[in-house]
Amino acid sequence: MESIFLSIKEHLKTELPSGIYVEKNCGQLTNENENFPCCLIDIKKIKYVHLSDGIQQANAKISICVADTKPQDTNPQNDKSFGIYGLIEDVDKALQKLNSVNFSRFCRTKLKKKFANGIYECYELLYNINFVINEKSYDVWDMDDCLISKDEPVLTNQESE
Repeated sequence: MESIFLSIKEHLKTELPSGIYVEKNCGQLTNENENFPCCLIDIKKIKYVHLSDGIQQANAKISICVADTKPQDTNPQNDKSFGIYGLIEDVDKALQKLNSVNFSRFCRTKLKKKFANGIYECYELLYNINFVINEKSYDVWDMDDCLISKDEPVLTNQESE
């Protein structure tokens, strides 16, 4: 899973405008955070399905928290107060372009406002991705190497031992 996190992190760092803090979500927003705007990456949950001896398919719900300071100038003639929506859109576009052989494409499932106070506001984007794990070696397999059938999984290129 570490390789998946690193792929997401590096992709967002290269695709988003410079100056946006991208990191694993470790509760930074509950402390005094000086890193705004930010995208904080985490896993909400993972469901595993047993495919065969030591092989599992994982369906992961990935959380991306997008936070930024609230603009002090809330003049109705000024559009700065809507800037966070542009950042949310940039994050979503970047994740939709992320292609990897180690996991499926991102499927956005939800956007919700986490909180807003007088200093900053935070939105959470939720995505589903799938990947396959070989429990014997804890390798994340190439998604093209695994075909999941309703009756029985069929493995290609990598036979189970």
